[in-house]
Amino acid sequence: MRPVLIASIATIALLLWLAADAELLQGTGPASTEHRFHAADLNPATGRLHSLGSDRYRVTLDGNGFAVLELRTANTRIGDFGQLVFLLQPGPGLVRSDFVWRTHGRQFRMLELPISDGERSVDLNSLNDLPPALAAVALRFQGDAGSTLEISGLALEPDTFSAKLAATVGNWLSPLGWNHASINAHLGVANAGIASWPVPLTAWLCGLLIAVVVLLMALGVLSAQQALTLATTVFIGGWLLLDALWLRQLLHRADSALQAFRGQPEYARRVAMGDQSMAELSARIQPLIGESGQRIFVSSAGDYQGMRLAWYLYPHNVYWLRDGPELPGQEYLHKGDLVAVIAPSTLRYLPEEGVLAWPGHYQVAATPVASTSTGALYRVL
Repeated sequence: MRPVLIASIATIALLLWLAADAELLQGTGPASTEHRFHAADLNPATGRLHSLGSDRYRVTLDGNGFAVLELRTANTRIGDFGQLVFLLQPGPGLVRSDFVWRTHGRQFRMLELPISDGERSVDLNSLNDLPPALAAVALRFQGDAGSTLEISGLALEPDTFSAKLAATVGNWLSPLGWNHASINAHLGVANAGIASWPVPLTAWLCGLLIAVVVLLMALGVLSAQQALTLATTVFIGGWLLLDALWLRQLLHRADSALQAFRGQPEYARRVAMGDQSMAELSARIQPLIGESGQRIFVSSAGDYQGMRLAWYLYPHNVYWLRDGPELPGQEYLHKGDLVAVIAPSTLRYLPEEGVLAWPGHYQVAATPVASTSTGALYRVL
């Protein structure tokens, strides 16, 4: 059993070293008390800020749909703190929120934050290029012009183990927003900047516990059967923990989808999905397509944009070639065909000549029949 004993001790030492290197077990940092931001510490560089009392504020986005709230930290060593926390109550028009900071090289960086209702946190330890003394720190919000949101409890918290643990658990349990990419990825945390993610931390903890079980078996405290039972229990327990976290987020997203889409007409559902510009263009195109056999060519240099618009126009006779040229050869375009162009695209309409030009390929006589801020529909003459 001597090799088993040595191997288990070495494994435990290695796992503890990895935890220390990853700052999982980091203790109290240089700052021992939190730093709360008051009205005098907040500067609305863009948008408007209105105090509601008790460190609660209403933020109003400007006419361009932006608000930038600068946090005055010139006399505070932000690097002495572990995390920035605040409570967010988003309005219906909010589509994005970011933590913005300036690096040593005086470049601005952004970390996207969830826009769901609840506590938001920024793990400052995960931002490797964050200078200790920093004057340029801000919260940036984007959405519909004139929309509002509320924030409260804005503070820098000390880097303690309990704070790190609470932030980790809070990020694991916080409802996650969802978008088109959610079908392909599950981060498991509300804040992508957090240091401790569910899978790595659970794997580390399971490995440590199993190594301890093997050590106890090598010392004769546990029998081989008992050790196998405990190791299996630890492994299955870790697996169930990760599955439970995933199912919690899945149920939340299902409930969120019901609230957003239940009873809504198709156009309203597309707008709620964040595809308002695409929905507007497809809604303008649908009545103009005419008979179901009329051909419509979708042209875009963006794979995602072209694919989405083609999907919105089905089951009409739509041509869209993924990973191919924006349009087929000129011989395939006939009089009366429709061409839907959505940005980004290399196609350009020349109104003086009345042609739709594809630089480096060909141009075809066409007339515009509909347009939006992101695209247009043309009929081949």
